[in-house]
Amino acid sequence: CSGLPPPPGSTRRPGMLSRREQEVVRLAARGRTNKEIAAELVLSERTVVRLDPFPSDVAGAFEATMIKAIAASTVVITPAKLSEPDLREAGKILAEVNAFNQRFNADIQHRVLINEAESLNPMYQRHALAEVDASALVRFEHLMNRRAPYREIFITGYPPHFAGKGRATVEKAVTELNDIVAEIDAILTNTTKAKAA
Repeated sequence: CSGLPPPPGSTRRPGMLSRREQEVVRLAARGRTNKEIAAELVLSERTVVRLDPFPSDVAGAFEATMIKAIAASTVVITPAKLSEPDLREAGKILAEVNAFNQRFNADIQHRVLINEAESLNPMYQRHALAEVDASALVRFEHLMNRRAPYREIFITGYPPHFAGKGRATVEKAVTELNDIVAEIDAILTNTTKAKAA
């Protein structure tokens, strides 16, 4: 696993992908299945694992973890509040996705999902959204507003779709989530059409 320290005498830094792992990632980015990758690289299918779980807090493991997560994705969704730390992190993830796309000739999409937004859309929020829209970040059109049903998930264990029907806040949360899912479906459909063309 690439999250572990390299063997003594190795020039590979912890967290960096080995040549073999890079080959697997390159083929995965081209849409190959594990079976196809295994056949091409003369490996057993069990050896080909697109996402190897390992602690991401190990020094240097971020890069390898991110690359493996991106390789297994069609779209990378970064949840973020309208705060500088969250948006800065979203920018870092976007840079990783762009670098991956360039390096492996892939077309993986990245979107920011703004959460805990104010439903009344105050001036500071409109300004922050305008700043995001003027940046390189691409966000979902729909926001996840601050709503009680989202907090109630931690109490009941049920998402809004299965919460108390008929409550206006639940209905708004369900509509919000359905709109976001529709946006995700549209991204996936457009990506599938582009790959087919």
